[in-house]
Parts: sequence; C-alpha cells; structure tokens
Amino acid sequence: MSVQPAQLATIIRATLATLMVLLLISASVWIMLPFLAAMIWGAIIAISMYPAYLRLVAWLKGWRIIPACIIGLGLTVVLFLPLTVMILTLSDHLGELLTAFSGKTEVVPPKPPAWLGSLPVIGERLDLAWTKATSDVAGTLETLRPRIREFLLWLLSRMAASALMLLEAAFAIILASVFLVNAARVKRFFVALIARLGAADSEKIVLTTEKTTRSVSKGILGTAFIQAILAWGGFALVGAPGPILLAFVSFVLCSLQLGIMIIGIPVAIWLWSNGQWEWSIAIVVWSLFVSVVDGALKPILLGQDFPVPIWVLFMGLIGGMLGMGLVGLFIGPIIISVSYQLMLQWVDIGRTEEKQ
Repeated sequence: MSVQPAQLATIIRATLATLMVLLLISASVWIMLPFLAAMIWGAIIAISMYPAYLRLVAWLKGWRIIPACIIGLGLTVVLFLPLTVMILTLSDHLGELLTAFSGKTEVVPPKPPAWLGSLPVIGERLDLAWTKATSDVAGTLETLRPRIREFLLWLLSRMAASALMLLEAAFAIILASVFLVNAARVKRFFVALIARLGAADSEKIVLTTEKTTRSVSKGILGTAFIQAILAWGGFALVGAPGPILLAFVSFVLCSLQLGIMIIGIPVAIWLWSNGQWEWSIAIVVWSLFVSVVDGALKPILLGQDFPVPIWVLFMGLIGGMLGMGLVGLFIGPIIISVSYQLMLQWVDIGRTEEKQ
C-alpha cells in the first residue's frame, strides 16, 4: 500500500509536532525540578492556612494582599527562624564530633556510673564493657574511630544538603503567600486540568486533597511541632545536652504518635547519674505531659480521626527524609497521605461502577 505525498507530509508534521511538545514538556520539567519541593511545600502551607487567610480577609474587609503578607511574616517567625537555628546548631554539634573523632582531639570518656552494674540482665556486661573501654581509651577509639567518622561524614553531608532547605523554606513561604492571594483561580485551574485528563469527579478529587492536606499538616505535624517546642523547653531548662537535637527527634517521634518518653527516660537517667535527681524526676513528668498533650491539641487542630493509618504516615516520614532530606519530614507524610486517600477514592469509584 503506497502512501500519498500529502498523507506522508501530514504524518511527518504530526510526528514533529508531538516531538516538539514532548521536548517542551521535558525542558519545562527539567527547569522546574529544583523548585519542585518548594512548590509542593508552598502549596501545602497555602492549603493549610487558607481558612485562617479567609478569616483575616473578612476582618480586613476584603483586602487580600495584606492578609497574605501577615501570614507570610508569621510563617517566617514560626517556621523559618526555628529551622535556621536547628540546622546551624546541628551542624555545629556534628562538626565538634567530627573533630573529636578525627584524631586531633583527645577523647576522655567518663567512668561508668555506679548504678549501671545493678541493672537486671545486662547491667554487669555493660559495666564490664564500659570499664574496659575507659581503661584502654586509645585502643577502643582506634577501633571505633574510622566507622564513627565515616558515619559522621555521611551525616554532615546530609546536613549540608539539608541546609538548602532554608532556601526552599523561604521560597515556599513566598509561594504560599502568592497561592493564598490567587487561591480561587489556582483551584479552578486544577479542577479544569484534572477534568481535562479524563476524571469525571475532578472537584471531589481536589476537595479530598484539600481535606487530607489540612488534616495531616494541622492535626499531626502541627501537633508534633508544638510538642517539639515544649520538649525543647524542658530539655533546655534541665541542662540536657543538645536540646535542639533532642527536640528534632521529639518532632519525629510525636509525628509517629510515639511520644517523647523514648528519649525523656534516657535524659532522666543521664541527669540521675550526674546527681541531679530533682531534674531527673522533673523531666520524666514533663516528658509524660508532652506525650499526652496531643490528646487535647488534636481535637482542636484535627477535629476528626486520622485520615490515614499510622504505617502510611511512617512511610511518608522516613521515606520523605531519606529521599528529600529534612524537607521530606514535612511534605513526605502529606504527599503519601493524599495519594492514599485518592487511591481509596478511586477504588470506591471503581466498585460503584461495577455494581451499576
């Protein structure tokens, strides 16, 4: 079967047009890829803060730009400044540890506390191992130093990469303010885009995304953030080492609904071993209070049960941090939670269509 010249020209034009469109899309994705995390983060912030933005607009009698600027300034104080302090502090601590294990600084570990040997089952072994390590510090450090230094170098490289999160956070706050001012227009765009892609219930998909994002960001991450601030105050007050690092770990634990007793008890043991039994008891009580305070905060911030199972949240937290650094702790759980809810909605729609 021969192809007419006119048909061949049409096929060539269509092929070239398709290739040009694919090339344009690929170039656009490649250019926007460095800003993708900040754009997602900004959208999450805008969706979470939109109810507060509407209340400010009503209070200011219709002004839209000023409320967005107020929220942007508030986010700078609440989000950007604490992140800056945390990253700088963690970098300083890691630098000190790296210097200590690089062979340039003599490390003198303390003797084992008297209560260590009295612990059941493992107390004697721990006391013996600790005593052996302190009696031969040079040999012990010579054995452990390469592995510990390698781990610290890896951790320091991750912190250096996570330092870019400060730029992403600043850009995300600016984008969130822009998204808030143009919220209605942005929502109409995504409803039309999803409908154009073939989804008949595009408005329901957008609504599910909004509800899930607000639930996870405010009810779970917001509560964990407040608990981390309370934990930091307690650890700093009792003189625990690295209170900002402990607060960061508290944020992760509280996001997983595990509470801070996991690190509160070791801190209490450390205080007790240093003769500060009053502070030891105080930090246990404070850790217990911080762990259960979410029961009062979640009904206010969440207003309903968890939108996703805890294992989905765990995958989002850990996978987000491994894949995107510290910024993944914030956007990872929300992305996977939204995906989970949309998948459930898609499955329910498929079952309904099969019954009909």
